[in-house]
Amino acid sequence: MAGVNTDLRTLRNDRFELVAILRTLLKEKHRLSLSSEEGHDFELLRVESSRVYLSLPQADFTLPATLELSAEGREAKIIFTLNAVREEQTAAGTILTGDLGDEFNYFQRRINLRVPLPLWKNFTLTLPLSGFSAPQPFIIYDFSVGGLGVYTPNPLSQKIKVGSVFKKALLSLGEYGEFKANIEIIALNELEEELPEYPGYQQRMSVRFTNLSLINQRNFQKIAYAFEVNFKRKR
Repeated sequence: MAGVNTDLRTLRNDRFELVAILRTLLKEKHRLSLSSEEGHDFELLRVESSRVYLSLPQADFTLPATLELSAEGREAKIIFTLNAVREEQTAAGTILTGDLGDEFNYFQRRINLRVPLPLWKNFTLTLPLSGFSAPQPFIIYDFSVGGLGVYTPNPLSQKIKVGSVFKKALLSLGEYGEFKANIEIIALNELEEELPEYPGYQQRMSVRFTNLSLINQRNFQKIAYAFEVNFKRKR
């Protein structure tokens, strides 16, 4: 089953992540074109630290102090601002340079493959709860780049409720590795009966990943496809 996120708009305040996204888009395409609100197109030449280097547009162009630009790749579209725009003379001719702002808008256009997982694999999610020396892990029963479905024991800590956010929750995925990610609980429901394989597990919980790094997005996408191949029709 696949979940589709189309034009999911989020405002981010992380210049380093913006640099990473631009570099990823630049690697995806031989030529990466950036568009401005005024209808001008610029080729992204390179990104160094937080400075961007662009080609001059072909049409008549008046140099502005700032530029609002958009870029699109296979999985995302971003809109960001370039400040202190100026011309720079190089051996190849005149180019534009500017400094990236901190904030940018991110539109995710990715199909998240959601894969049911066999309970006998015992993949788990452990929350970082203070006051618990060894919190009981939750059993992961489905997985996607967007989030997880888990079975939980009952009763739960009062800290675990819909809307709760946990930083650096631990995903243990066996031979596929261990990962830490920030999560938010979006649903919590009682099961009609507890799991035979795991006595005491009587609830189903849905969580979504928040502020997932680009590295973990790529890792989780690869793992989801590996799960689809390895566990298809093997509940």
